[in-house]
Amino acid sequence: MRAGLVLVALFALGCSKKEPEPVERKEPWLAKPPDASAAVRAKFTVSDRCEAKVELKAKEGTPRGAFRVCRGELDLNLSDLTDSRGTLAVDVASIEIRGDGDAGRSDEQTQEAQNWLDVGASRPEAERERLRWATFTLTGVADASSRAAHSGRRERVEPEAEEAPSPPDDDGGPPSASERRSVSMTARGHLLLHRVRVDVEVPIRIRFHYAGRATADAVPEKLALTTRRPVVVSLAAHDIKPRDAAGVFQAQGMKLIGSRVGADARVSLVASATLAK
Repeated sequence: MRAGLVLVALFALGCSKKEPEPVERKEPWLAKPPDASAAVRAKFTVSDRCEAKVELKAKEGTPRGAFRVCRGELDLNLSDLTDSRGTLAVDVASIEIRGDGDAGRSDEQTQEAQNWLDVGASRPEAERERLRWATFTLTGVADASSRAAHSGRRERVEPEAEEAPSPPDDDGGPPSASERRSVSMTARGHLLLHRVRVDVEVPIRIRFHYAGRATADAVPEKLALTTRRPVVVSLAAHDIKPRDAAGVFQAQGMKLIGSRVGADARVSLVASATLAK
C-alpha cells in the first residue's frame, strides 16, 4: 500500500512539472518560402523590322503587298499571359505593292496604295505622320494554349538559330541548352487606323526564346510573333478609299473596289520583340 502511494506521488509530480520557456530564435532567420503565385512580368520592345503581308482579293485580281516597319511595346505577365497588355503598330506608309507574277515591286501601285491610305506624298507632313500608324492595342487574351510562358509547347531549336554559345552554369558544369516555348492565343483589343477604332481579335502564336531552361522564374530574351491566320480589315470601316496624293477623294475609283481591289484586306503578321533594357 505504501509503495502504491509513493508511485502516485511521483506520477503527480511528473504531471505538474513546469514546461520550459520557448527558446527565442536568433539569426540567421529561416528563409521565407517562395510565393509560387508571384507574377513574373517583363517588358519587350517590338523590333522596327517586321513583315505584315496584305492581300485584297477581288473578282478580277488580288493585289498583294507588305508593310515593313513596326513599333510597339509589350508588358507581359509571364506567369499568367491573360494579364498582359501592350501595343503593336504597323507603318502603313511603308507599304510595297508587288506587280503581277514575279514582277517585283510596282512603284505606281505602291504610290496608289499610299494615296488610298491617306499618306500620299503631297499630304502635309504633320498630318501624314498622324495617319501613318495602324495601332493594335491589346486589352485581353483568350483561349491561351498555356497560361504561363514557360509551360508552353516546347519547340526544337535548330543549331544555326543560336546566336552565341550559352554561358556555363554557375557550378562550372556544361552550358545550359536554350529552350523555345510557344503559346497560341487570341489577342483581343482594338485597331486604330485612319482615326477609326474598331474592335478586333487576332489569332496569334508567341514563341518565347529562353537563353537557358524555361522555368517559372526565367525571363525570355526574345519573342517571335506570328498570326495563325489572316486578320480581316474592312476598308470601308476605316474610311480607306480612292484618293490622290493630296488626300482628295476620287469618286471614279470606287468602281475598282470589289472588281480589281478587294473590299477587305487580309493581313498576316510576322514580328519580333526583345527584352527591354
